[in-house]
Amino acid sequence: MAIAEHPQAAEGSTTEVQDNNVYERLCDLVEIDPVTEHIEIEDFTTLQGMADKSSSERVTAALQVFLDLASAQTSQITKIDKALLDSFIGKIDHQISEQLDEILHHAEYQKIESSWRSLKYLVDRCDFRANIVVEVLDVSKEDLQLDFEEAPDTTQCGLYKHVYVDDYDTPGGEPVSVMITNYEFGREAPDIGLLTDLSRIAAA
Repeated sequence: MAIAEHPQAAEGSTTEVQDNNVYERLCDLVEIDPVTEHIEIEDFTTLQGMADKSSSERVTAALQVFLDLASAQTSQITKIDKALLDSFIGKIDHQISEQLDEILHHAEYQKIESSWRSLKYLVDRCDFRANIVVEVLDVSKEDLQLDFEEAPDTTQCGLYKHVYVDDYDTPGGEPVSVMITNYEFGREAPDIGLLTDLSRIAAA
C-alpha cells in the first residue's frame, strides 16, 4: 500500500510514501522498534499466541491491520486522525459481530450451550449444605455404548468400576445416588440396549 501526500511546493505533483517508510514513521509515533521479520496475523488469534509476542510485534500486527484497511479505502487518505481510526474500529467491530453471530447460531454450538445450561440449571438447584456432590463424567454416548459392548459382563465395564468399585466398594468412597445423562434416546435397538445396560448398573 502507498499513501499519497500532496506537498505545498510543487503544484500538481505527488510524493508516494512507501509502506516501509509509513511503517517506520508510525513506529516512531508510538515509540516502538520496527520489526524486521514478517508478521502473521494468524499468530495473534489465541491468548497464548498473543502472550508469546513482544509488545513491538503486537503493535506491528495492529499497524498491519490498519494499513490493510487503509489500502482498501476507495477514497484517498489525506490524514490519519481520530475520525479515520474510529471508522476502521467500527468496521472491525462489525466484522467481529458478524463472526460471533455465525458462531452463536451454529447448530453444534447451540447443542453445547444447551448442555452447559442444563448442567447449570441442575447445579443452581442443588442444596450443597446437605452434603451433595455433583460429579461430571465426560463421556460420549458412543463411548459409553462401546464400553458396554466390549465388556463380557456388566460388572466388568468401565462405568460399573467407576461407580461401584472406585467409590461404593472403596473405604472412604462416596456412593452415587443418581445418574443423569445428557443423551438423546430413540426407539432404535442400540438406544434400548444402552438404557437396559444403564438400568442394570443402577440396580446393582
